[in-house]
Amino acid sequence: MRRMSFAPDTPITPAVDAVLRAAESQSPTLRYRARQEAPPFNLAALLLARTEGKPLPEDEATMCSLWSRAAGEAMYLGSHDWIGWGALAQARAMSVESGPKGGYMIGGAVGPMVEALRGDSIAIALGARVVSGLTEGVTFPREVVTGTASWIAAGTAPPTDAEPTLGGISVGVHTCVALSDFSLQLLRSEAGATYAPRIVTANAGEALDKAVINGAGGAEPLGILRTPGVTTVSGASITWATIAGMRETSLAAGAREDALVWLGAPNVQKLLSSREKASGSGFIWANGAIDGIRAVATKRVPDGTLVLVPMGTVLIAGFGPGPTVEMSQSSGFNVASATLRQVITADVAALNPGAIVVASSIT
Repeated sequence: MRRMSFAPDTPITPAVDAVLRAAESQSPTLRYRARQEAPPFNLAALLLARTEGKPLPEDEATMCSLWSRAAGEAMYLGSHDWIGWGALAQARAMSVESGPKGGYMIGGAVGPMVEALRGDSIAIALGARVVSGLTEGVTFPREVVTGTASWIAAGTAPPTDAEPTLGGISVGVHTCVALSDFSLQLLRSEAGATYAPRIVTANAGEALDKAVINGAGGAEPLGILRTPGVTTVSGASITWATIAGMRETSLAAGAREDALVWLGAPNVQKLLSSREKASGSGFIWANGAIDGIRAVATKRVPDGTLVLVPMGTVLIAGFGPGPTVEMSQSSGFNVASATLRQVITADVAALNPGAIVVASSIT
């Protein structure tokens, strides 16, 4: 590898630096700046500094400034701190460059929402599609009526054209605020560096799952249980025939069988785990599956509800490089703790609502 070397005191003007950067990008064998691995972003150190009114650690301040710009803010005022999803996931170390134009590379630290929340969001873990880093509301196209295809014999006229009909699914900014208490002892300890990001991702994952499943619309995203066009069936005295009918309805609406997932409330799992398909033929919910399709019980589904959903048609849209965080010292002489307020902006959309089938009031 060739290195373009300069004396330590050689001034590098912005124009020269731009030329050298362009040369590097065109030829990987050229390099004039040393690269090294930076330590992981320390969220606990940032929160402690904000709580105690001290200057932020240099590395954390640099990254927050870059995330602020990535979110579209002209200046980093410090009233709140943007935290990139990549820093919360710690999926890879951030790259730092020394030299006349040194500093963090924003591309190494923002990262996708899916990597940060895969372990904390049931919807993401089960295959929901995630688009992150948006800065404003957007409309995603979706095919409403497909085109046609047919086989023809030689010499026969081609079929009449049938163009697909396209619709749109719009997503916009919805804001969720979560509060968590931290002891100052924890923030000062080595465990704080690991624990603080976990609190942020756990809050974000739970908020997203509740929005995906049962968001009410308005201030909240509109969840799949409330989306117009979702198929509903009666869950009263639910039988194996009802289960088979739900599967048929979803597949007939265009769902891919390998993408289907059952989501049920814990009391539904309890009921179906003791109800037989037919006498002596096994239970409806057994070994983590219903009818051979993965079944997941979670309290994030309302009681008495069972949903069959192709998770690949559920879209989660995240805005900005990640959540924002703010800290406030708790009042009281005997309370050595601080409150973390995190703000998450996201939306949810169902790309094929007809393939989602909901059984409610299950008995």
